[in-house]
Amino acid sequence: MDLVTEAIGNVVIEPLTRHRADELAEPLLAMSADSTWDDWDRANLLSERPGKWDLSLLATIADRPVGWAIASRTEGGGLHLHHIVVDPAHRAEGIGSRLVSALASSAAPGRITLKVHPDNAAAARFYERLGFVEQGMSSSGYRCFARNCGHRPKVEGDAR
Repeated sequence: MDLVTEAIGNVVIEPLTRHRADELAEPLLAMSADSTWDDWDRANLLSERPGKWDLSLLATIADRPVGWAIASRTEGGGLHLHHIVVDPAHRAEGIGSRLVSALASSAAPGRITLKVHPDNAAAARFYERLGFVEQGMSSSGYRCFARNCGHRPKVEGDAR
């Protein structure tokens, strides 16, 4: 499925292109400044991965970025969610859930995988509420989660 712009309330979910990510790098990266475990920088944001610029998403309100998600295709045709961030002023408004829901639509039918920093309990709870199941620990010490996407689920709520 190709991602298209979708407006839900005053939040617009749209594809995040490489050009737009480059243009918005500073404000996008600033959204995670309160996360001590988040070490993403401009190079991570703009790095190339299979299908990344076809899958990644940007959430805006009145054309101002309020969230983003970076994903890529896996070898088995699934999707790996590398990074998702919501502006601290807009957390718990459902933006993260909407980003994951849009990604799940792109993955269906298929599987979404992701990793969570071991100190980020709020993120682990968020993904579990959205149907992700913990799969164990990665070799780098991150908690691994996965979810099968056989249909387009409707999700509600958000927390980072």
